[in-house]
Amino acid sequence: MAGSTKRWSFQAGTLPLIAWMVIICLAPGGCTIKYAKDEARATQFKFNFEDKDYRIRCIFSENDSLRRNELIAEDFLAVDLDQDRIIDRVVMGQANLAIAQYVYTAGLRELELRGNLKVVDSKFPVFTHHGNSTIYEIKTFLPPNAHPFNQFKLTRSYGALFPEIAIFLDLNADGTLDEILEGTGTIQEFQASYISILETGVKTLKIIREHNTYLVKSKVSD
Repeated sequence: MAGSTKRWSFQAGTLPLIAWMVIICLAPGGCTIKYAKDEARATQFKFNFEDKDYRIRCIFSENDSLRRNELIAEDFLAVDLDQDRIIDRVVMGQANLAIAQYVYTAGLRELELRGNLKVVDSKFPVFTHHGNSTIYEIKTFLPPNAHPFNQFKLTRSYGALFPEIAIFLDLNADGTLDEILEGTGTIQEFQASYISILETGVKTLKIIREHNTYLVKSKVSD
């Protein structure tokens, strides 16, 4: 259920299969920063990938009012707003989301091998629908001072050793897929599935549709 504060710790190679798992990096050498009225802390991990230097910075507060990961490169800054291993936006620079995701995954994999990751539940609402051997997930993001957007994830052959995963962004939460973050195929191939799952959520009162905007309710059970 969204909003849970349950946490998991795990060692390298034993990452549990959890829908929308949330990752906090625990690299040593964290510093303390101030954010609003809450004290936030940041840990940072430097790594080199394909002959380029990057940093993953994890920002978190004790009461979970602030929590995100940042991928920092020489020419761009990208954010994982809920620490679920998926880059949500490039906020500085012109990097492609798919390229940022590729680099971010490599950095997290190195952190995982070092045993420097912690798993916690997502704070963002998620609607999950099971169909045949595929799990469909829609997650709504409500960033401050910005329009909400949705993330659409499909996991095919769920339970298999290597399930097929596809992840898309609906940047305006209007029911139209705009970008692909991971997986093969085209947006057009998955647009109909996205609309179908959105309508299922609306019919079951787990997704709100207002003024051509679809938002997952704040508390949704699978």
